[in-house]
Amino acid sequence: MLTVQLSHPIIRSLEHDFLEVLPSRPLPNPPRPAPPQTGVVDSGVELFAAIFPHQSAEGQVQSLASLSSHVRSSKLERNPGRKQAVVANTMAALSRSLANMDGAGAKARRALGSAQVTDLIKSLLQVCYSPCSQVHANKIGCRT
Repeated sequence: MLTVQLSHPIIRSLEHDFLEVLPSRPLPNPPRPAPPQTGVVDSGVELFAAIFPHQSAEGQVQSLASLSSHVRSSKLERNPGRKQAVVANTMAALSRSLANMDGAGAKARRALGSAQVTDLIKSLLQVCYSPCSQVHANKIGCRT
């Protein structure tokens, strides 16, 4: 396990920071990694975005229905900060997965074109209405 970790670079480390490569004075305080909880959420968003285009239409419907139920949860009404975080992460996952659709092939585009999938995406965009979601709506060509 350790040898595998040693052979793969850590993307957020200083040697991958282009500003660190440029000649300048050293950083007084090197950037700190994100807190573990944030890292887990970010990894989950990236994983969703990577897997979503390769799912069947039924799998996409289930994934979108799960996202929709989380966004519409009544527990979020009591905590507006958490609701904003859930909406932002949902929109990030949706946006990244739609951006990955082009590279996923024709089968992925057909699944995305199904009526159930597009209806769920539209309903998510309506629930998460904000200037951010309007950008995502424009990305897939539906105006809410």
